[in-house]
Parts: sequence; structure tokens; C-alpha cells
Amino acid sequence: MTDYELAQIALSIGDQIDFLWNFYVTACAILLGWLFSSNISWDKDKQIALTVLFVIFAAVNLSAVYNSYTLFESALAQLRQSTVSNNFISEFANTTGIGSMAAIIVHLTADIFIYNIIKRLMYKKHSE
Repeated sequence: MTDYELAQIALSIGDQIDFLWNFYVTACAILLGWLFSSNISWDKDKQIALTVLFVIFAAVNLSAVYNSYTLFESALAQLRQSTVSNNFISEFANTTGIGSMAAIIVHLTADIFIYNIIKRLMYKKHSE
């Protein structure tokens, strides 16, 4: 595999990472907007169902983000080992973004924050 092909793969993985983050943020924004604007009576079954669905969604998205970052980091590590003297390849290989561990921290922080908002909104609307 040439450095050019590897750089193309890394760029494609970067696009996938962007898509996953955009999808996660959009889905969470829609969910929170719906919760804030709805007049649904949140009985215990509805609370459990929504909470379980959010946790599953967050876990699947987190796994996909982590796996994509891991692949991205692997491709960049391989590019750093390249003997080809190319400014773009060298610069690109040294940019990692936030990385897989930081992505996990950001994602989990947002998940916990959103989970707490969901619980408070549903509890508040359930008690009204």
C-alpha cells in the first residue's frame, strides 16, 4: 500500500469520525428538544424505555467512535513510519485530533449529562 493510499484511507476514516460525531450531536439535540417541548405523561414504563434506548444508542455510537479513532491512529502511526519525504504526509501523520481516549471522555461526559437531563425532565413531567 502506498503512502497516498494510506493517507486516503485515513482521510476517509476522519470523515467517518466526523459523521459519527455529527450524528450523535444531532440525535441528542433532537431528543432533548423533543423532551423539553413534549407534553407526554412519563409513567415508569416510558421512562425505562427511553432511558434504555438512549443508553443503547450512546453505547453503540461510543463504540463506533472509539473504533474509528483507533483505526485512524493506526493509519497515522503507519504513515509516520514512512520513509517518503512528503510535507503533506509528514504534517498529516502528526495530527491526531483529540484521540480515542479523549473521545471516550468527551462522549461519556456528554452521555452522563444528557442522561441526567432526561431523568430530571421525565421525573418533573411525571410529577406534574
